[in-house]
This record gives sequence, structure tokens and C-alpha cells, in this order.
Amino acid sequence: MPRILLISNDFPPSTPAGALRLFRFARHLPSLGWEVTVATADVLFPPRRDDSLLALLPREVRVVRLPETLSQAAGLPTAAARFVWRVANRLKLPHPYPDRFIGWARRVPAWAAQEHQRRPFDLIFASLPGWSAFHAGYQTHRRLRVPWVADIRDPYGIRNGTSNHVVLPTRLEDRLHADMCRFLASAAGATIIFDPLRQKFIEEYPEVADLADKSQVLPNGWDRLPGFDLAEQPPPQNQRFRLMHVGTTTGLHMDGFFQALSVFLVQNPAAREKMVVDFVGEGSPDIFLPVQRLGLAKMVRFLGPVSLQDSQKLCSLADVLLFFFYLPASQPLCPGSKVYTYLACRRPVLCSAVPGTPRELYEVSGRHLYADPREVGENLQALRTYYQAWENGTLHRDYGSRAGAAQEFEGLPLTRQLAALMECVLTQGS
Repeated sequence: MPRILLISNDFPPSTPAGALRLFRFARHLPSLGWEVTVATADVLFPPRRDDSLLALLPREVRVVRLPETLSQAAGLPTAAARFVWRVANRLKLPHPYPDRFIGWARRVPAWAAQEHQRRPFDLIFASLPGWSAFHAGYQTHRRLRVPWVADIRDPYGIRNGTSNHVVLPTRLEDRLHADMCRFLASAAGATIIFDPLRQKFIEEYPEVADLADKSQVLPNGWDRLPGFDLAEQPPPQNQRFRLMHVGTTTGLHMDGFFQALSVFLVQNPAAREKMVVDFVGEGSPDIFLPVQRLGLAKMVRFLGPVSLQDSQKLCSLADVLLFFFYLPASQPLCPGSKVYTYLACRRPVLCSAVPGTPRELYEVSGRHLYADPREVGENLQALRTYYQAWENGTLHRDYGSRAGAAQEFEGLPLTRQLAALMECVLTQGS
């Protein structure tokens, strides 16, 4: 049985998109004949967490959490570490390059070497978020002399980074980003790049030999959870027309939808008592401003973060799922797990997004309605159409994703693809 070391600074109970992706692989790899060890950071202040996820991991998956920061390893009190971190963020001070997890990344190779002496690893898999995960993966690869895979996913979405990343002048940041991508493309046994970015990535680094063969596509996907089959839930029988957004909301380019909702309610006063709009998950303060300004506070509800299983159950209770995608087609971003979860749920989607990914996924999966996020009229027409179909009792008959549209994006089939890729890397490495 081959032994794999998964390296990422985020892993459940922390729940960014990258953590859920790695969790998905760790959950299914043992059933495909792999022995899994996860090296992750003991995150002091995870922004989002779901403690129920760890119970879904097979018992044989071993999760090792190493100190997140140098101060944590040195025993600095939690309150003091939190204070230093907040001051650095408030003052926009540069964090240790490439991001705040560099202290953790420097510990991983030494720990992995000790583990490797006891029982060798056969392959290393390093995954975003955070450049430090690739630093840890590469240095561990050099020290252990075993093949490794770099799960880059979206090399352009991370160019601007987050508060985890170092604050640098734009030109210098772009230069360092390009150098790191070029290095990863050439140093790793395989790289994983999402569509539609793979071709762009290949064209950007023509000097990297065999990059077209080494770079593979592996989407984020969704999870079929035990005891609740999202894909088989019947349409809801709601007394009120229920629109729902599940996932983190930024508030960017959502004004078009809220203005359309306000106009719709003026034109259809009776609908105010027949509709409800739910936002499930973490939300930016920016989202509250248009809701208050347009007088929508009584019908727009903010339910806060919930577990992965509860989020799927709530999805199944929606009449229409809301999806907001605010980047133009010239700046494609790879679809997150929410896109595929919506597909699996088979509910109608109001996709307020410009043409391109992830809108294309909905366009080929069934019948949904679309609107430019900046156009009030397009959002208004979509609201009218869905509401009329709901009133007529034809909504779930006429709209939604077809059965099986999300099957290929489920966790187990995607993990099979990953296992096949890693077996090829092992063969080449031997």
C-alpha cells in the first residue's frame, strides 16, 4: 500500500475551499489503497471551522498539526500572538515571505524526515492555500528524495493573495509570483491547474519542458455525505418562495440583485409576504448596506455559518439558489465547491454572473436563468420568471439541473482521478 503525505496549511476543522478539497481527497484515498498522513498547521485563529468534518475521516487517516507560527512554537501566549497578528494586519506590515505560515513550512521537512525514517513515504502532495505549502512540499521532496505533486489549482486567483500573504509592490509581487509558478511547473512531478486556466498557464511558461503533459485538471467537486444524499432530495413544498445563497458572501456586485428585488416588490406588493431570501454562511459587512438602504431587512435573513452537512440540507430546502460571480470573463476564477454542490442539489439557480466559468457549468447542466450582476433589468426579469413559475407550480418541473449532472464532480470519482495521476508520477519517479 503506497504511503502519501498531504501537505497544506489549512485542513478541517478549518474550512476554506482548499481545506475542503484536501479533506475530500484524504477521506477517499484509503478506500483506493493509499495510506494517508496529513501535515497541516495548528491554526490559532481559523476564520471558519466545522468540527463535524473530522468525524467523517477514516480512522486510518493520520492528521499531524505543527505550530502555525514561530511565536506559537516558542510558547507565546495566545492573546499576545493574536495582538501581534492584528497589529501587523492593521498597519499593513509585510509578513514573513511568502506568507504567515513560513514558520510552519520550515518545520514540515524535519518532521517528515523523522517519519520517513520509521516508515517511508512514497509520494508528497502539496496544496494551496498559501505558498508556504509548496515551500514545505519542495523542501520535503528534496530531503526525502521522493516524488511530489503541486496542487496549484488557480495560479492567477492567488496573485493578489489575502491577508496571509506578504505586502509587496505590485511589479515585484507579479515577478515573484511568475518565478514561483515557473519553478513549481518545472520542479514538481505533476501540477494540477483548473480549467480554463491550464492552457493559459502552459502558454505563459513555454520554457518548461513537458508542461502540457505534467499539468493536469482536477476540479474542486462536492461531497456526498453519509446519511444525507443531496442529489436525491425531492423539491421542497415551501409556503413562501425561498431564495437562498449558501457560502461566503463578499457583497461585491450584489447591488444589481438587491435593486432588482426592491423593484420587484414595488411592482408586486403581495410578494413581500410570500418571499424570503436567506444568506447562509459568513458574510461581509458590505452586504448589509444595500439591504438596509433598500428596505429589505424584513425579508432578507442572514443565518450565519453552518456545518457542511447543514449547508447541504439547507440547499435542498431552497426553491431557487443564488450564485454571484463578480469577476469579468477576462479574469476567470476556478469554480469552488459551492458551484458543484448547487449542481448536485438540482435546484434552479439564479446565476448573477457574466458569461464564462462558472456560468458555463450551469448552462450545460440543465435549465437555469442568468443575469449580469451589474444589470438591474436582467436580475429583475430572472426574479419575475422564477416567481411566476413558483406560483404556477411549474418551477421545479421546468428549471434545474438534470439528474447526474454533478456525478463526475463527486469526491470519490475525483479522488480516483487523483490516484491515477499519482500512480503515474510514482511510475515515472521509479
